[in-house]
Amino acid sequence: MVHKWVEGGQNDMAIPSDSMLWHPNSKGHHIYNLNLALIIFSTVFISLRLYVRKAIVKALGWDDFLAVLAWALCVTLSALEMDTTHYGTGAQIEDVPKDTLLQFQKRLTIMELVYLIASGVVRLSILAFLPRLCKAKIYTWSIWGLRLIVIIISLTGFFFILTECQQIPEVFNYASTWRECKDKREERDLMMAHAIICIFVDCMLVALPLWVVTSYFKMGVKSIQILLIFSLGIFGVATGIVRFAIITTTDFTVNTTYKMLSVAAWTDAELHVGLWVGCFPALQPLLRHASFKLGLRSQLDSTKPGGKSVTGISTDESKRRSIINRWARITGHPSKEGVESGTPAVNGQHENVEMVDLEKGDEVVSGRTEGSVNT
Repeated sequence: MVHKWVEGGQNDMAIPSDSMLWHPNSKGHHIYNLNLALIIFSTVFISLRLYVRKAIVKALGWDDFLAVLAWALCVTLSALEMDTTHYGTGAQIEDVPKDTLLQFQKRLTIMELVYLIASGVVRLSILAFLPRLCKAKIYTWSIWGLRLIVIIISLTGFFFILTECQQIPEVFNYASTWRECKDKREERDLMMAHAIICIFVDCMLVALPLWVVTSYFKMGVKSIQILLIFSLGIFGVATGIVRFAIITTTDFTVNTTYKMLSVAAWTDAELHVGLWVGCFPALQPLLRHASFKLGLRSQLDSTKPGGKSVTGISTDESKRRSIINRWARITGHPSKEGVESGTPAVNGQHENVEMVDLEKGDEVVSGRTEGSVNT
């Protein structure tokens, strides 16, 4: 019995001798090449992120762990997508043998499960970074609300697909004559609802940082840099909208294998672009070091127009501001100095924050404050 299971698993994983990828009427090579490119770019971005966070910033965090997990799931989905090209993706359904089509449907179900979890982890990795921008209550609660939404829709979709048949093995066994499952229209409605909610979450992932920067940060070069970085999330929103449009306007019950080509491309792009957008803020130190090495800037730290470093404040001034900020954090009220200087404070923190603070996390801002008191 065990031998049969192992043999069956090996047969499922083996590429068929008459692979549909090489069929003259198949366009599967487009999705194959696309996913190969996506895997390469995502691997480069996540590698650079880990290098920066470990070697330069020396501040690995939970957002980095979630980003690595998201990368692994994105690569898994792309690998499965490449595998399905051998079983019919991009080919005309009349050209696909019945046995091969059954394997295609099985892999399609597996990809749906991986996608639902991957899409959630990608968004959670971004949400794990956003708290570094601001500590305002409304902002913090918004992030927690989005986290809850992402977790609920991901797990709901995952377990719906996994339990849509009376027996879990039947979910993957399309050849079973005793297969009793829910109507596919219910699954379609679920995926459409998932897509709509994901678009909403993506819009919030773009809007929240932009709102924080424009509301609480003193506008300047650094603020503009942050705005530009998070504005790249618009590309993630766009891919989600295009994918949703394809899902709602395409009848996948007819010529399923061929029509999967377009939705598969945008599904993969949605996840990988989301992963890239989450990596961009962490790559800022690399850009600073590169520009410093190329002579495009005189020093690594940010400077004021007068040529003095932002952190190069007099000792007495540092102590005074530190005491005011610490008192504001204890009382929970903005300091008077913060209002007068035009730099609003949120929960006692001045929000004229450098990108270095955002890269290393909240403890860096606190560390700087304590260090200035002890000088």
